[in-house]
Amino acid sequence: MKIWKALSLLVVIMPLIVACSSAKDAKSKADEAHFACKVGGEVAPKWVCGNTPFEGSITEVGVGSSRAGAMANGRENLSQMITVVIKSKVKEFSMMTGTEPIIKDVFKQNKKDAKEILKSALQTNSWNSEKTKETYVQVGVAKSLIDDVVKKYFKPTPKATTKKSDADLWKEFQAKKSNDALSKALK
Repeated sequence: MKIWKALSLLVVIMPLIVACSSAKDAKSKADEAHFACKVGGEVAPKWVCGNTPFEGSITEVGVGSSRAGAMANGRENLSQMITVVIKSKVKEFSMMTGTEPIIKDVFKQNKKDAKEILKSALQTNSWNSEKTKETYVQVGVAKSLIDDVVKKYFKPTPKATTKKSDADLWKEFQAKKSNDALSKALK
């Protein structure tokens, strides 16, 4: 009789134990999805370790002993990234369309444009490390701002002498970039 009571108690308690342990697993998996890296032995959000941009934006991470220092560091990193993106887009657009940029010193102008775009940079995330006492900040800008800057590097072509307008060339360029991105994603 005692065995039956013990077995029935075990049958009732066992599903509760299994249900509770699976709830903890689900919660820990959800935490892992958001906090997937370690900084100084401390679990940190994913964006701290790698650049996880928001859709339609370019982001960079800055680190500092204060929010202001981290923002300054993040803006500097973002400025460098913007410079590289503008330069590569100008080169790609020039190669694809066969047109030369009207601005000859692209590098010098590029830095000025990056500075101008940086004025609209916003903080997208922040995190404070308990162990190192450092602040991590993610800073970003919209990609559309960069696209607008790249367009100004090329002079409008006379409509009577060309079959395609600048808008058509830009759309073709964007479509090619989308197709390339899709091809890479499918591989």
